[in-house]
Parts: sequence; C-alpha cells; structure tokens
Amino acid sequence: MNPGDATRPLVVAMVPAWNAEAFILETLESLKRQTYENLQIHISVDLSTDDTAAICEAFAATDARFRVLHQTRRLGWAENSNTLLRLAEGKYCFFAFHDDWLEPGYVSELVNVLESEPGAVLAFSDLELTHLDGAKETCAFSHIHRLEDAPSRLRTMLSWESLWWVPNRGLFRTDVGKGIGGIQKFLAGEFSADFPWLTHLALHGAFLRVPRMLCHKRYMKASLSCTWRQRDVPRIATILSAAREVLRADVSKDEKAEVLPLVVRFALQTLHHLVLEGERDPVHYERELSILRQPELRDTLKACLDMVGLDQRLVDFQLTNPWSDLIAYKWIPAKTIRRSLRHARRMKALARQKQRLAGALAILDTEAVSRDVRENLKRVNLAAPLWNASVRAAFPSGF
Repeated sequence: MNPGDATRPLVVAMVPAWNAEAFILETLESLKRQTYENLQIHISVDLSTDDTAAICEAFAATDARFRVLHQTRRLGWAENSNTLLRLAEGKYCFFAFHDDWLEPGYVSELVNVLESEPGAVLAFSDLELTHLDGAKETCAFSHIHRLEDAPSRLRTMLSWESLWWVPNRGLFRTDVGKGIGGIQKFLAGEFSADFPWLTHLALHGAFLRVPRMLCHKRYMKASLSCTWRQRDVPRIATILSAAREVLRADVSKDEKAEVLPLVVRFALQTLHHLVLEGERDPVHYERELSILRQPELRDTLKACLDMVGLDQRLVDFQLTNPWSDLIAYKWIPAKTIRRSLRHARRMKALARQKQRLAGALAILDTEAVSRDVRENLKRVNLAAPLWNASVRAAFPSGF
C-alpha cells in the first residue's frame, strides 16, 4: 500500500486503546479505509487485561502506516493520549478513540478546511452518537463554528453543555496541541479532562465545523464517560481546571481577564446548585464541600478572582452558608462589593448592575442570578418581605 503522498501535509491519527478487544477492530478498519494518503496511525495500548495488544499488532502487520506502542504500566486515558501526542510529527493530528469509527473522507475533508483557513486551530464534523440502548442521536455543534474571539468560543462551550465535547473528535494543529501540553489530569482527575484541553485550544484560534456526518461514537457500559458520576463537585473542579488553563495560557493578560469571568461565573452557578442540594441532603453537602476545600481548588479560584478583581470572601461565604442563611451576610463590607461591581462593569463581560445584594453575592451576571436567588429563597420558605428587609438593613444608603 502507498505509505503516503508527500505533497499533502502529514496527518497522524492517535489511538489511545485499553481493554478494547470487543470493538477496536472497527476503529482500525475505518482508519485503514481513509482516502487521505499521507496518514500515519499510532496506537498506544495501555496496560490491558484482554487481547487488545495482540489484535492491534496483528492488524498493524497488514499495513505499514500503523505503529503500535505497548505500555507496561497503567497510564489512564489522558496520559496515554499525551504519550501519542508527544510522538506525533505531522502538521495535523487527531485522537481516534478506540470506540469511535470514521467515514473514509474524514481526514481528507478536515485537512482541506484547515488548509484553507490558517488562523483556525481545529476542524471537526458532525457526529452520530449511539446510546447504550441502541438509540442514535445526531450531534451537530454548529454554534461554535468560525467564532473569531476566544470569549465567544468559551461562552458557547459553557452554554451548550451537551455538545462541547464534539470538537474533541476533530483534527487540530500539532504544534498548538503540543504547545499547550496536551490533555492533562486536572483537579477532577480524568473526569471530562477534554474540557480544559478544548478550552485552551479555543484561546488560540477558531474551531471550524464540517456539516457532514463523518464520525460515529458508541456508548458502551465500559466507556469512561458512562462510568463517571455526573456530580456537582467534579463539574466545578473541571470548570476550575479550565480556568487554570486560561491562567497559564500564552495569551495576553487582557484576553485572560476577558475570558475568566465567564468561567468563574459558571463555576459559581454550579456551586449555587450544590448549596441548594445541601438544603435537602446535609451529609452529602458536607462531603462534597470537603472536596472543594482542597488547597489546589481554592488556590485556582483565588487566582481567578485576583485577576478579575473580586474578593475571595464572597466565595468563602457561599461555601460556608446555605442560601437560607443569606440574611446573615452583613459582615461583607459594602466597599468591597462596590469595588467588585465597578471592576465588573469595566470588564464588559458582565450584565448590568441593577440589583444590589443578589448581584454582590452571585458576583457575576447580576440580573439573571438575582431572579434565581429570589426563586430559590422561596423554595426554602423565606418570605420576600424578609429578604427585602435584610437588604435595607445591610445597605441603608445603597451602593
């Protein structure tokens, strides 16, 4: 077989495999059928308990483009992926996950798109998702296509929580991927570690969507995403991991300051939900908060707040007080809240500052959270007159 057409950019497919004997052959066959000729396929078999390694070796013996690496210790999917990325030498590369399969034109079409737009860092296609019960779903993340500025890209990823992962099945520029350090284990371990990775990629350029079904993903009982517990604390840790990526990114301080409020706001909204859950399950609430009080998590949040000019005490208050105790907030200096709100207006990333106490406690997106807080106070049977009286008592002169 022709090992490659040197007139086209070299593309490297990276296959992180583990305990995949039941389904990896379909993935490998789909890579072999790619119409793009200048393609290399690297497979890294993490330490497995089945015949995944033997299957990959036998398949590679039939095609010179395939190369198999064997890991002698368990790396986990993130480090296994990074091992492959460090070895990739092509202009473009992509993760071909062991339970996905691709249409023959996948690589060719995505290369053409990236070649036509040098400022973009990633190209991806629509995706067909097969659920555990066999139901099929089309995942088309059109909202992020060709957004020019990083805040818009990140806001879109946060807003479309069910689709942000789709671009991770895309082709990206190898030098950018290596430059940001690949997919790392973060504050939530491997839980959704591709979100901080995509966040960092999004800071460096546009994501381009090819509106064709070129990728197919299957959920299976052993799939990592099916074994993760979708709880608030891992989600908060993942979001703060994305914030940490923004902090260490090789972009200007102004760009970081424009993006960070979006990430912090989303983390605090999730924290808000966690506190409300604590009203119904205090034991679970304390267990979850004990995880959030890890120094690494709190240090990351503190660094974010420092950059956007907000006060750690406002977040500490949320961590230690159920929403039903909001009327006890008087110790927060009005001067601190005024300073934070003035800075928020300068950032141009926050909503209008029309509500007083709710905006200060929620810190970000004042109007929306104001309504949200009032609604949740009703749920815990605190009357609106008591709420209004507490506002007047704390800030008689306003701010």
